[in-house]
Amino acid sequence: MAGAISIREARPEDNEALLELQLRCPQGTELVFQFDRSPDFFVRFMPYERGWAFVAEGGDQIVGSIECALRKVYVRGERCNALYAFGVMVDPVHRRKGIASKLLAEVDGVAARVDADLMYAFIVEENVPSFRMVEKMGYLPWKNVRENLLVAYEEEAIRPGNVRPLRMDDVPEAVELINGIYGDHDFYLPFTVESFLAYVERMPHYGMENIFVYEEEGEITAVLGYWEYHKIMAPRVIKFNLRMRAQLIMLKLMGLFTKVPKMPGLGERSLQIILTPVAYRYIEACRELLKHVNNLAIEKGVHFVTLVSEVDGPLEELTEGYRKTDVTVHQMVKPLKGQVYDSPSSRRLYMNVEDV
Repeated sequence: MAGAISIREARPEDNEALLELQLRCPQGTELVFQFDRSPDFFVRFMPYERGWAFVAEGGDQIVGSIECALRKVYVRGERCNALYAFGVMVDPVHRRKGIASKLLAEVDGVAARVDADLMYAFIVEENVPSFRMVEKMGYLPWKNVRENLLVAYEEEAIRPGNVRPLRMDDVPEAVELINGIYGDHDFYLPFTVESFLAYVERMPHYGMENIFVYEEEGEITAVLGYWEYHKIMAPRVIKFNLRMRAQLIMLKLMGLFTKVPKMPGLGERSLQIILTPVAYRYIEACRELLKHVNNLAIEKGVHFVTLVSEVDGPLEELTEGYRKTDVTVHQMVKPLKGQVYDSPSSRRLYMNVEDV
């Protein structure tokens, strides 16, 4: 069977087959997710300036796929072409036939054509098979990222008068604030006003109306936006790990005495918005913006407000006081030009939320 597999670039008419394939390909072992990208599999590409999708075909059936996207970023102070590899799927019926390796090799070919300096990928915690697979392909552990899922169920009181939407004339000040926070982080490319506006334009289900600022005495002291990620991809948990099962039991017990959030059950779509950008001069100002976004999420019937950050990074201070659950994701990096990547712990990581 492996010899009969061919790899080609995905086409728009593959949409339904790819959506069905994704539902057949959950991720994880103890904590198992199923991802739903309906109605448009390809909308996931839109945040990137350049992206590719490939499918593995056996006969007339799509049995696997992979995606990749090119970013220009700084790593250890050097500007790099970084190719992000993601979305690798192989139909469970056709696993252990070398299909995933063929797909990853196709992405290696893209890396060579675009003169990439490195490749990177993210592996959800406890997804041991995927972790081992990318290790065999030359990927090395880099950083751990945490998805902090804040439960949106209780409205927060906000100081009146300081929170307002981002205006076009605010953009230079907002860009300066964002670059000031992340300018020395790995995997970040500082924004210009033009590149920031282009970024906002590319993001599906996102726009200037999704971004808010906190203004004090004419100065913007925080900026916070939210991306309606569940309109791009909605995860379903189809198997809880021990930690999450314990959290659900605790919530059920607490519900006997007080109001508790309604969490998505097994197989239910998890509706979440993801915070981007997140920048501030004073963390208390950003806390006020987070309260505002929390209240909007409740109005929209969204389950989670998600902050994606390096594990134990300073941004996680924003989550204090919120009821939350979290998922750890491992970032893996594959050097392509003989670089030696020792421990990156001395430098902070910027997490591009589009890569979630």
